[in-house]
Formats: sequence, structure tokens, C-alpha cells
Amino acid sequence: MGLAGITAGLCGAEVLLTDYVPEALDFARRNAQLNDLASQTIKSAVLDWEEPGAIGPFSFVLGSEILYDYFFHGSLIKLIQAILEPDGKILLADRKRLVVTRFIGRLVDKGFRCVETRYWIALDGFPEQEISIFALERR
Repeated sequence: MGLAGITAGLCGAEVLLTDYVPEALDFARRNAQLNDLASQTIKSAVLDWEEPGAIGPFSFVLGSEILYDYFFHGSLIKLIQAILEPDGKILLADRKRLVVTRFIGRLVDKGFRCVETRYWIALDGFPEQEISIFALERR
């Protein structure tokens, strides 16, 4: 839990980990501690995409495996538009699914430019999967 944010923290970024589920954040904070990241580098907050409250703005937004539920795409798009600085960038990683392609298309329709990089991941005991990394920024 929190792998993308922990990696960013290890690279020197100040990170805010978010999730709707408090227990997921507990695991992410514990993983950050296990990686020797201080609490001033990694912070966390429960975040409801539909009622985000006062959060941001951010120059960089990371997300991994967050696009699987089409029901929340509208809320996530509004959140991204609200919290991303004008020159901000987004990096999303997800398995290649139709629902993900639709989400990216909706962001492009909202004025974002997208560059997709594809990878094939093979782990022992698991089927090979295509993973896409989407780098997005406003046009």
C-alpha cells in the first residue's frame, strides 16, 4: 500500500497519501515507516473524491490502480481539475482496461494531453499483464 507515494518520498518529494479507506492509509503509513520515511516527508489523509474538502493545489499527482470503477470517474476528473496546479502533471499507472481508456479519453476532452507508455509485466505464478503509464498535463 502506498508504493507510488513511498517511492516518490524516497526520491525526495513531500508526499500526501490519500485513500477513502482509513485502514488502507494505516498500512501505507506503516510501509512508509518500514522504508525509513519520516512523518514530515509522508503525510496522509482520508479523501472522498466526491466531497474532497480543502486540499491542494499540487504540482504533481500520482495514482496507481485507481481507475477501475467507472462510477467514480466524474468525481475523480473534477478533483484532478480542482487540485492540480496550472502547470501540474499527473502520472497514472493502471492495467489496460476499456474503463481506463474511457477515463483517459474524458481527461483529453477536458483539455489534457496524454502520453501513454506500455509495459508487459510477468511474475511467477501470475498471468502476464499489460500495464500502462499515462503522463498527463494540461494543454
